[in-house]
Amino acid sequence: MQLFPFGLKLLRLGALSQASNHPAAGSSGKRGRRLPPARSPLWPALIGGTLILFTFVVLSDQSGGAVTYTATFPAAEDTYVKNTNATTNYGQDTTLQADMEPSIKRALIRFSVTGIPSNATIQSATLRLFVVDESNQSGSVQRVNGSWSENTTTWNNAPAVGQQVAIIAGAAEEDTWKETNVLPAVTGNGPVNFYIITASTDGVDYGSRQNTQYQPTLVIRWSVPTSAPSPTPQSTPGGPGATATPGPTPVGGVTPGGPGATATPGPTPFGGAIGATYFVDNAAGNDGNSGTSESAAWRTVGKVSNVTLAAGDRVLFKRDGVWSGPLTLAKAGTADRPITIGSYGSGALPVIQGPGDCVDVKGTRLIVTQLNVKDCAWAGIRVSTGATFNRIDGNLLTGNVAGVHVASGASDNVIVGNTLQNNNRMSVNTPGGSDDNGAFAVLLNGDRNEVMNNSISGSDAFSYDYGRDGAAVEIYGGQGNNIHDNLAVDNDAFSELGNSRARDNTFSYNVVRSSLATSTFVVTRGSQNGFGPVANTRLLNNTVVMTGASSQGFVCHAGCDSSILMMRNNIIEAVQKVGYADAAFDEDYDLYAGGQAQFPLGAHSRIADPMLGNVGAGDFHLAAASPAVDTGVNVELTADFEGGHVPHDGNGDGIAVVDRGAFERGSTSVAAPPPTTPGPTATATPAPATPRATPTATAGSAPTPTPTTPPPATPRATSTATAGSAPSPTPTTPPPATPRATSTATAGSAPSPTPTPTPTPTRAPTPSPTPTPTPTRTPTPVASPTPSPTPRPTSTATPGSAPTPTPAPFGGDPVIAAAGDIACPSSSPGSTSCRQQDTANLINSLNPTAVLMLGDAQYDTSTAANLAAYYNPTWGQFLAKTWATAGGSHDFYGSGDWYSYFGRRAGPAPYANYSFDLGQWHIISMNSYCADAAHPTGGSCAAGSPGYNWLQNDLTTHGNQCTLVFWHQPRWSSGTTHGSDTGLADYFQLLYDHGVELLLTGHEHMYERFAPQNGSGGLDQAIGVRELVVGTGGRSVYGAGTPIANSEVLNNSTFGALKLTLHANSYDWQFVPIAGQTFTDSGSGACH
Repeated sequence: MQLFPFGLKLLRLGALSQASNHPAAGSSGKRGRRLPPARSPLWPALIGGTLILFTFVVLSDQSGGAVTYTATFPAAEDTYVKNTNATTNYGQDTTLQADMEPSIKRALIRFSVTGIPSNATIQSATLRLFVVDESNQSGSVQRVNGSWSENTTTWNNAPAVGQQVAIIAGAAEEDTWKETNVLPAVTGNGPVNFYIITASTDGVDYGSRQNTQYQPTLVIRWSVPTSAPSPTPQSTPGGPGATATPGPTPVGGVTPGGPGATATPGPTPFGGAIGATYFVDNAAGNDGNSGTSESAAWRTVGKVSNVTLAAGDRVLFKRDGVWSGPLTLAKAGTADRPITIGSYGSGALPVIQGPGDCVDVKGTRLIVTQLNVKDCAWAGIRVSTGATFNRIDGNLLTGNVAGVHVASGASDNVIVGNTLQNNNRMSVNTPGGSDDNGAFAVLLNGDRNEVMNNSISGSDAFSYDYGRDGAAVEIYGGQGNNIHDNLAVDNDAFSELGNSRARDNTFSYNVVRSSLATSTFVVTRGSQNGFGPVANTRLLNNTVVMTGASSQGFVCHAGCDSSILMMRNNIIEAVQKVGYADAAFDEDYDLYAGGQAQFPLGAHSRIADPMLGNVGAGDFHLAAASPAVDTGVNVELTADFEGGHVPHDGNGDGIAVVDRGAFERGSTSVAAPPPTTPGPTATATPAPATPRATPTATAGSAPTPTPTTPPPATPRATSTATAGSAPSPTPTTPPPATPRATSTATAGSAPSPTPTPTPTPTRAPTPSPTPTPTPTRTPTPVASPTPSPTPRPTSTATPGSAPTPTPAPFGGDPVIAAAGDIACPSSSPGSTSCRQQDTANLINSLNPTAVLMLGDAQYDTSTAANLAAYYNPTWGQFLAKTWATAGGSHDFYGSGDWYSYFGRRAGPAPYANYSFDLGQWHIISMNSYCADAAHPTGGSCAAGSPGYNWLQNDLTTHGNQCTLVFWHQPRWSSGTTHGSDTGLADYFQLLYDHGVELLLTGHEHMYERFAPQNGSGGLDQAIGVRELVVGTGGRSVYGAGTPIANSEVLNNSTFGALKLTLHANSYDWQFVPIAGQTFTDSGSGACH
């Protein structure tokens, strides 16, 4: 596959990129009631005491036209179930909760759909949910297999979870609406039932119907012929006397409520509220029309390219229509009001075609969906330099040089749910030289793209220089791209990467299948190549099956090492060879079958039959006896190719461990190959993804002049060139080719873990691999869907079974910043008080994996007002990665406001103990406020108390080698304000008995480090517990007395934070002072 050297010089070519961690919270995330516009055709009706609102929008007044209706149905019933409270009904709760740990929670929602005529065509169905507690995942929508009711259903009698309807894409950000297309589950009148489940251990909470302003809604759009009678509005559930509560206006419909809710005509965009709707009809339209109805449609793409569009507007092309490009989209939507380019009517998708340019996305917050883009001069859809936060969603792209091209300088876009088929045209294909290039399904030059849930096939073309060429997803110069959950069939390569700017790209849970004679999974390169090094490429949990005689898995050449490539949990079957590397790199826990393994295998990698299902029929699931089941390693991903939970107990031994490959055993659906006949439709489009982490963007830069010649190609590796001899690409002429790496092996020979170069009848050989010792891995930042190890809360009532010890998570060892006693009720800093802003600045500079708040976040009382005024503007910026003590002393004051602020970041319930794993460490948060009988300690921390029993159970059932505990009051202290707390003696004894390494506390406003001690305070350097008192978060400093026994370091004049680096079997500590202060303390210790 020929790499493409676009770099920064070929601005003509568009770009697409997206991989941030959270969706944007629009500025109008919570909108009040809006008045309906003048002449709004809003029909409220009261039938049987129940209010229903319908929107009637006439799109055509001509005979043979259609009337389109949009109605919003509120939830009729909803509840959630929880496995740890298996007999409890939550039907009257104001939230709907989905979680995987510490308890499994699943939400149930029922809508009663009425008023849709029998001759109606349902065009869209959108489920909308309001996030009241954020999560890194939004969950999935499943069918419900059985009956249930709001007020009687519990975990014990809940119906079974059915097939997946849709994925609610992206992270769930608090106080925003999430929505997804559920059209396959809506067929007409009657009940519509959904489960909301998640595979994440960071659960998500949505508003329930008891939370009337933010209750779930189902927005349905349908059309009927104009000759048909108008439907009679019918009641939605709610019962006699139901009242309407004004609230935010749902997408594409009206808020269930009284007069005054806003009616919104037409189809619903995925991203948020809508504005005007314009129609384009290539047969009956006229560019002199208003475009605002089907009968007054525009005619040309030129009109669309030049018209002024506002945020929230939509332009819909008529199905069965055909237009020649270019369609230029240089507009700007907003996070909650994107501009949508889509289709309307019935029939085949509207076609935008060549022979010239087709669709060029130059703006921001645009959605391009349901188009057939084909036979274009270059890219079917290109996202140009400066274009950001766009979504290319559910299109059919065929017959192009590049189906989608994302240019350098375009970032944070999503390519999701598209069918990219037979994009197999070459841009350059001439005898001689090494400049052939083309046949890209997706080409990425930009940063932070997310390419997900696409079906990619047929990117394979004849090349004079290389025999065959093409790629499903090619990356040249792009950084932080996330390519996951794609199905790729019969492409020359799945991916090739080049340019020394390219780095931190992740490929996970993709399914790759090829029967082509020559095909490759991934090709990357090191510093000895003129188009390298490409740093930090990660291949995680991919399933690759290639049956061609000259097929090979991965190729890492020209200086491969652990900084170039990391592989975990992949299954790779190939005939000629399963992989080639010219030196050792970071590879482990992979499974190979077929040809030679020309690289040093990791300690846990295996060569064995993976025992997949019927691959020819598209079934890649693991058999029960597969060596891939429960033998992988945690890479901080939580959902497989089908959205199933990871890890899952696949072998029935009671311990959930990650499987190797893209399918976690226990999934049931089959990955089907891409269709041979083009035709994605509104009813079959995969669920859309939502762009994540979106600060408000501005419109893209001005268009760059389009060059008249195709961009030059990045050379691929062949044996005819010396590694690294290819010159750098220039703007004017295509550079000579970088040799494409093709390692040598005998086709079909037995696999061998030792690189053994042998002659091959195909393609010239690459340099013979020389085994070298595997270098020590250097931790690197992780740009995968989970940027850093994510703490996982565990149950406070019944801790689970001990986890299976695993190697340190990839991406570097976790770093913790910890301190307590933080914000005083003033924003004016003094020399010895109110330094919370300074400590916040310090923590921000440390950029830790997690922050441990050691109690007393806010003085003197943790009321909501105080927290909002003083803690939140300083330490509040770390809330998403903060873990708070289960209660300090001042934290308990304020009528529960402290827990309302921190929520699950302080445990699953107010004052409840909790624990989680971070890297290889087990972390426990305890409520140490033993004197208060109203709290879960029961008024005591002595042996036999509720807190003692919980701590004993948690320590017993978690077998991690390294354990850290944090609570507020110090067991040992030289302070004169509080001193040592003898009420915690039994707790501390438990820590010692179970080999705990570290105890972090606050309460005394000072820093003090103790040597490891036994339960009675005696020195024990071998297995003692080291306590560090870090009450230095900013409130003030306290007096200190004579250091007590085993106090090694004491300072009561410095504000700062403790930095802890948690290695697999050791730790490093460093006390870091705020700016302007100098005291510090550092050292290291080993786990017991």
